Amino acid sequence: MRKFFESMDTFFSTHPKRIAVAVSGGGDSVGLALLLRRWCWQRNVHLIALIVDHGLRSDSAQEARYVKTILEKLSIETYVLHNRSPAPIKNIQSYARTVRYTLLKAWCMEHCVHDLCLAHHAGDSLETTALRQASGSGAVGLAGMSRVCYCDFGRIIRPVLSFKKHDLIAVCKQENVVFVRDPSNADKRYLRVLMRRALQEKAFKGTIQSLRRASIKARAAVEETLTSDLVSCTHPFLAGYVVVKSCALGLPHVRLFMLLRQCLMWVSGTVLPPRSKKLLSLCEALQGHFKGATLHGCRIKILQKRIYIFREYKAMGNPVCGRAIFDNRFVLARSYQSNPAYTLGALGVRARALLQQRDISVKGAPCPKTILPVVPAVFYGDRVDFISGISLERSSECAIMGRVQNIFAPAPFCP
Repeated sequence: MRKFFESMDTFFSTHPKRIAVAVSGGGDSVGLALLLRRWCWQRNVHLIALIVDHGLRSDSAQEARYVKTILEKLSIETYVLHNRSPAPIKNIQSYARTVRYTLLKAWCMEHCVHDLCLAHHAGDSLETTALRQASGSGAVGLAGMSRVCYCDFGRIIRPVLSFKKHDLIAVCKQENVVFVRDPSNADKRYLRVLMRRALQEKAFKGTIQSLRRASIKARAAVEETLTSDLVSCTHPFLAGYVVVKSCALGLPHVRLFMLLRQCLMWVSGTVLPPRSKKLLSLCEALQGHFKGATLHGCRIKILQKRIYIFREYKAMGNPVCGRAIFDNRFVLARSYQSNPAYTLGALGVRARALLQQRDISVKGAPCPKTILPVVPAVFYGDRVDFISGISLERSSECAIMGRVQNIFAPAPFCP
């Protein structure tokens, strides 16, 4: 308990009014919730538990309600976040991860909660290192999970990253609190499950642990350099695109690779990076007579003597209303969610008519006509009511949800 309290205190110079914790119902996340309950009680912090119902199993909703009951009996305020989108046939775990982070981030942004705790432990981080080593990852990936990730609503923190799984399960047993077991954790069809079993072999586990320790030091240096390059060589816009300045082309190849990867992840709204082979090809193409490219659901184009990275229109999906998330990055402000007449989507074909009526600019800088169709807009019926980051005669509100970390995270919008 003391070790956990010390770990939590390192995240805060002053204690927040409230924090959230993601709870799956497993022993690790329930154990974290129990530890946080004590820490919050002593620090006068309000704790909120968030349960994601992925909708991937027929009994998932029932299981979510059961876990909610367990937490509410512990006097923890709890909410269940339901996934309404249809599940894919392939890449189920990747899909579940995307859904989970999207729903959790959306809830935190909407309710102005700036710290979200996850129950990833030492075993999870080691599995991540092993999986990334198998896929040929570099030093940044081999360092495993980070204790803190900065994002649009605030921070994702992992306070039990130095704990072992059995430590968290022991907390549940000590408190006589039951937890559920996810059958997918034993499903051999998933690579992570196979890697978890491989790590039971001591020699292999020792090799991965040594690799991870060395990579942590390397990652710290890489992240410091990347942050500096992003500050000096890029300009992200709330309208959902990024301008890469010409000075980026003078960077060493590996630094340009890292910079472009970060930009593509933000613009695409995905938690996974683009394929390294294709990204390397893009870096090489930019050094020559570059005519444009598409990668990771984004278009890369030279406009006005600068490199623009913006969304592919066909990858953005249909407009949404209410609390639904558009393109994994944007959500209507709360005051507009109750009126179904308001929808949020890409400006699309309406951009041409709009250009004939107005001088379009984004915070004083011209917005290229090529980009305007993929800029998110709020519609009232068939009328364009608001365009993100662009001033019109009529105004509305839209909160951006960039999936980027570090310096790219826009300030959270609190209606």
